[in-house]
Amino acid sequence: MAIILSLLLSATLNAKTFETSYLKLNVPNNWQCQKIETIWTCIDPEQKVKEAFLVLTAKNVGPEDTLNNFQKTLSKTRVIQTSDGKTLSSKVNFTKKVNYKGHDWIQALHQNSEILDYNTYYMSTVYDTLAITISLSLYNQTQKKYSDIVPKIFNSIQLKKLTNTAQNNQEDNSIAISPTGNKTAPTSDFSFKQLTSGDQGSYIYIIIALIVLGLIAFIFIRRK
Repeated sequence: MAIILSLLLSATLNAKTFETSYLKLNVPNNWQCQKIETIWTCIDPEQKVKEAFLVLTAKNVGPEDTLNNFQKTLSKTRVIQTSDGKTLSSKVNFTKKVNYKGHDWIQALHQNSEILDYNTYYMSTVYDTLAITISLSLYNQTQKKYSDIVPKIFNSIQLKKLTNTAQNNQEDNSIAISPTGNKTAPTSDFSFKQLTSGDQGSYIYIIIALIVLGLIAFIFIRRK
């Protein structure tokens, strides 16, 4: 029965299974996933304007990495700087605790928290020795076309039994960020017009990797 349900989900989503050392989930067939250090990004490389992209990151769990702290952090607005130098506060649509396959996560939806004109879903949890965050960002002008895909991606999340190798491979991502947590999100100079594939090759993945550093600062590093 479980196999049948999995096949039905994949068929409905037109999806393939993507796996890291710590979880697996379904992504659309035309998405490609690439790893930069400990950061995974999944995106449709053929889209000129990047309508959606998924970012996964994990770090060794610290004393302040708890669901309660994640919920408090994700309940706060973020401030980004637009390309014209103006500051903009994100809008928090919701923050709540959800359960997927018997495991609790903190889920949130923000507007303009990573890039201007994008809405971002966050999923954060603590699992064994890891603190894990998944973000899914959608361009607001095309978000409706992903309304069926978003819940199917999240419902397909399955945490994997960690091996010693998987645990040891998760570097502490905070080394790339100011230990005070005061570094602003490095997405400030990017707008949706710059999220184009064109002849940039893997440049889009570098942009998203920078975005996730801001995400790590937002979720995993607490301001004193």
